[in-house]
Amino acid sequence: MARKLVTPPWIKMRESLHEDPAVLEIAIAMGERPEHVVGYCHKFWSWVSRNCHASCVTSTVHGVTLEALENVLAPPGFLSLMCRVGCLEYDDTGETPAITIPKFDRHLSQGAKQRVVTAERKRRERASDDETGHGSVPDMSRNKRDKSVTRERERERERDPKDPPIVPHDGAPSPDGATPPAKPKAGEFISTEAEREIYQAYPKKSGRLAALKAIRKSLTIHEPAFLLDRVQAYAAAVSRWSADDRKFVKNPATWFNSGCFDDDPATWERNQLPAKSGNGAKSGFDFEAAKSGVAEFLARGENGNA
Repeated sequence: MARKLVTPPWIKMRESLHEDPAVLEIAIAMGERPEHVVGYCHKFWSWVSRNCHASCVTSTVHGVTLEALENVLAPPGFLSLMCRVGCLEYDDTGETPAITIPKFDRHLSQGAKQRVVTAERKRRERASDDETGHGSVPDMSRNKRDKSVTRERERERERDPKDPPIVPHDGAPSPDGATPPAKPKAGEFISTEAEREIYQAYPKKSGRLAALKAIRKSLTIHEPAFLLDRVQAYAAAVSRWSADDRKFVKNPATWFNSGCFDDDPATWERNQLPAKSGNGAKSGFDFEAAKSGVAEFLARGENGNA
């Protein structure tokens, strides 16, 4: 069995800490070099990491004073200078002295250390992806992909039929007249002018969000000009359909996802019934000649009976 490595206790410190104005001020006041002051800071902050609570106050440690800590951690006057530059707060007015570390949760708490570890792990993963060339290919199992697709479809169903305003990419108002916010929210779909123009040209307006996403997917296959030309040709063909046929126009998302823009435009036409003439007969049929023929037939019958 492989032995699990145990990480020794640690705290985070900046590489340029010796150049910090607060460190330089303490060094000048003590007559010490800045790197020596950094060493004193390290000893004190290490003590804080081991003894401070999440509240950043060590009031539960009875009898702890600045003088007592300086006897163990730093030269006399160092912690008083820390208080002067704002790196430490000390209150001895109560029954028990209290030491408070500003921004403890950001720098010295266990949560702060975990954030540093996570950030470093992600940095190494990105560096490894860049080296192998697989940075753009997500390592996702089929189960995770299915769950991701399901969640996306559930969000689309929740947003239909009243889709929220879609923020245009160029900052212009949406076609529905809604004023976009100054900054889009995280995960919000941002449409482009070309996508909105193609959507407006389609003869049926429904499922706007899903339609714009389908258009964006189609634009990875064809140029915007080609797609717009095909949509306009389809809309022109639909305008010649009968009212009954126009009820069966596909939703825009279905039309684009199915790649109908690549169909032969001749298939978009519908066969129309021949127009009727003024006397109610269809064109191509001589109603008067038929009527004369029927009269002649009846006349011959009457003569034969006579």
